Amino acid sequence: MINNFNKKGLSTVVTTLIIILLVFVAVGIVWVVVKNVIEEGASQIDIGAKCINNVVKATAITGNCTTIDPCDIKLKRNTGEDEIGGVKLVFSEGNTGGNVMDISRENYPLLNTILSTTLITSVDSGLTNPDKAEVTIYFLDDSGDEKLCPSANPFNF
Repeated sequence: MINNFNKKGLSTVVTTLIIILLVFVAVGIVWVVVKNVIEEGASQIDIGAKCINNVVKATAITGNCTTIDPCDIKLKRNTGEDEIGGVKLVFSEGNTGGNVMDISRENYPLLNTILSTTLITSVDSGLTNPDKAEVTIYFLDDSGDEKLCPSANPFNF
């Protein structure tokens, strides 16, 4: 009896199964990358919407905000119902940036109350003659990381 089969090559079935397996692996890799991009974009959109809907502004600054003459700052939350992580105050003197102060919701729980005023006392900007303070709110993501809003509300004094 003569055997016409070539025993050196792979059978068509095994080759087809290997190709299908490689396609599944490639699809899995692409899906992981696409899923991470989509989730990151959704997170950014969520933070952006919260930033638009929640506004905290400085309404009054009493004092010079220096080491010699600390100041008191009144912050007012005008809109929004989301729980904010806190507020960053950035002082500047002309074109020079200064001290960044973190005002957290743990220390000032009124920041999460709509239409309320919070008084921050004895603020030292670290500058000799600050002329502007910018208020930037931030939110905490699921892992507890701060997500700053892209826009700041300036207060000139």
